[in-house]
Amino acid sequence: MRLLKRLKVSGLLSFGPNGVDLRLEPLNVLVGPNGSGKSNLLEAIALLRSTASELAEPIGRRGGPGEVFWKGIEASRSIRMEACVDFPPAKQLQHSLEVKSFDARFVMADERVEVFGEAGQGSTVHRFARDGVRMEDGTPDTPSTAQKRRSTTKPTTSLLRFADPNTDLGYLREQYEAIRLYRNWSFGPDAPLRAPCGAHGRSEFLDEGGGNLALVLSQFFGDHKQAVLDALRSLYEGIVDFHCPVTGGTVGLILVEKGNRDIPATLLS
Repeated sequence: MRLLKRLKVSGLLSFGPNGVDLRLEPLNVLVGPNGSGKSNLLEAIALLRSTASELAEPIGRRGGPGEVFWKGIEASRSIRMEACVDFPPAKQLQHSLEVKSFDARFVMADERVEVFGEAGQGSTVHRFARDGVRMEDGTPDTPSTAQKRRSTTKPTTSLLRFADPNTDLGYLREQYEAIRLYRNWSFGPDAPLRAPCGAHGRSEFLDEGGGNLALVLSQFFGDHKQAVLDALRSLYEGIVDFHCPVTGGTVGLILVEKGNRDIPATLLS
């Protein structure tokens, strides 16, 4: 986890008022019995990622606000999160937000992004406001950005949605947009990753369930394709090649075994 250096979560799913406060390294392994919160930590990361696009999406997927807030005796109907992110060359961003339930909906109750310098002291603070985002020293948005934000802001909107590129907020949004979560894998005969997929979708990365695998692999050539084949041979040495034919607007995945036998991904064991 190169992006996140620290993550605090409370009030979300199994994380009660005391929550968790985790320091993260480049590689982190979650180990624990069923019900210990492993999947819920990934849901927290999904919620954090959604501030760059649509905050309602991960909450709606889990059944709405009534299902994602902690349901213990001291439940406050409030989710609080705090993430620390490296900001090159020698700074750090601290993103804090609070989401509350209101009239069977959820709203962004508070949000701030603080930029820390090398000495660890906060140098700039951006704070959420319904009429735009203002730094705590009173400096307003540029007129065009403030007008755009006022005209499109919803109660679920994060201040990152309208961040200008090449700014600290724009950098944070880009880092969140780059987060990939892979939680919905299935491998049976009808699994999406085996089936042909549309030829006009996104091909630069896998979707969460791997349903665009054929399209992604169709972009691999030369050394990159060879690296994939070498990895496949570590599992099954009989694989010699793969190709991704386009038929009727869809892309399929064919693996080639020794003896030039073509096997569609749908028929692999």
